Amino acid sequence: PVRRIRIEPGDPACPRVETMQVTQNLLARSFRFHKHLRGKSGRLDVRYPDGSEELLIEVPDYDFNWQNTYELKRPVLLPAGSEITLTAVWDNSAQNPRNPDPTARIRTGVTTKDEMGSASIFVSSHEPTDAKLFLTNGRPAEPPQYVSGDASAEPSRESEISQI
Repeated sequence: PVRRIRIEPGDPACPRVETMQVTQNLLARSFRFHKHLRGKSGRLDVRYPDGSEELLIEVPDYDFNWQNTYELKRPVLLPAGSEITLTAVWDNSAQNPRNPDPTARIRTGVTTKDEMGSASIFVSSHEPTDAKLFLTNGRPAEPPQYVSGDASAEPSRESEISQI
């Protein structure tokens, strides 16, 4: 999650950037953003170990009332050593029709009048025998759970990473 959000009154574009390292090969399958009423936009980018970069997803007009999970047509391989960057932007201006009070100084909090920001990346292990999915942001992701699927396929393990 984005930590220590501070949005000044009237600020139309308050950005925050958070990064996370991938420590083992993962397959990204879907994404979801979460913010409150002042959420404006969000994007996830990846820098691969070879230095190349790719936009994973961008939601340019975030709407608190429409928080979707965005499914990929094909999984994206996130090799160990990749760096994922979340860029989140909030709009505390009077031009934001969802903003309950553009004169308020906004801080991190769990109520709708406060703000928060996170991006969930739903992944499966690239190696079906892996016991856990770890990311180096201070703590491991939740242990993955087996998911049923095609009986002829290798077992898949999925986990939601919402540490960004």
